[in-house]
Amino acid sequence: MNLDQLIPVLKTYVSGCPQPIMREELRRSARRFFERSTVWRVDVYVGIGAGMDYANLKLPEATMQVSIVRAQLTDDKDPLNPAPAGLNWASTERGKPKFYSADRPGKIGFFPLPNDTHSCKVRVAVKPELGSPVIPDELGDMYGELIAEGAAASILSMPDADWYNPKQSDFHRANADRGIVEARTKVDMGYSNNGGRVYGGQFI
Repeated sequence: MNLDQLIPVLKTYVSGCPQPIMREELRRSARRFFERSTVWRVDVYVGIGAGMDYANLKLPEATMQVSIVRAQLTDDKDPLNPAPAGLNWASTERGKPKFYSADRPGKIGFFPLPNDTHSCKVRVAVKPELGSPVIPDELGDMYGELIAEGAAASILSMPDADWYNPKQSDFHRANADRGIVEARTKVDMGYSNNGGRVYGGQFI
């Protein structure tokens, strides 16, 4: 879905605002929504070579990583654990990875250093890149109105604009924030819709 398709919805909340501003605020709102709700999730397969501590995540075009939700070696029944604070990443210890790190955008780190080659399935929460107007159709259908409400809240809070309306801004912001919490709760309970997308990774 192109976010411009939400302009008619946004116009029901805001009158007199030029379309370029609406377009920009819809993009900002979408980034905020997906960053906070983490409902846009994709599965990425990465190959890791022996002794390699980080692997690149090949994400969908025009998206950015929000967080790593889950990582699991394909030959293991249990997922890797997030790396605890204080883990010595400078260690040269080798073995089958037990922990993962998301401290480098676009990469996943493994500890201990792999002593063999592995394939890892990584579920990543993503958001649109800055300026990108495109989101998955199914997520646009489910959450487009909330994205429009978030944009309306920002537009109506512009103090020098003819359409300034702080009361309505607060109303739409409350709706948008409540929707983010509900969406996050559902996806964390397993009601995820990532469209079955699987992206390849690479050895580094």
